[in-house]
Amino acid sequence: MSKNSQKTEVICGNYFARVKKIMKHFEKMFLQNISNWKKWKAQVKTSTKKGHFSVLALGVNAGPRKFSVALDYLSHPTFIKLLEEAEREFGYYQQGVIVIPCEASEIQRLLLR
Repeated sequence: MSKNSQKTEVICGNYFARVKKIMKHFEKMFLQNISNWKKWKAQVKTSTKKGHFSVLALGVNAGPRKFSVALDYLSHPTFIKLLEEAEREFGYYQQGVIVIPCEASEIQRLLLR
């Protein structure tokens, strides 16, 4: 075997070892994200009352928290701002529960008014 082919073999071997390590890392991250999603989905699965819809507050300081919100809040200016923020961050077409990027305390204050 020539020196060039030995060098190529070593480089390729190192490259594939690094790729395999990176793939393992991404697999671990993917499985963690699926696990988190299943936890969030379990929180959301409970049914909502008639005349209400489900909102999931996805804050930075605490974990996700589900709220049942009366349809009347769809015309409340503060809630409309929260919905616009959710549209900017997650897009307009959310299926099921509406995910809003805010702290749960913010939604609680709104609902207690």
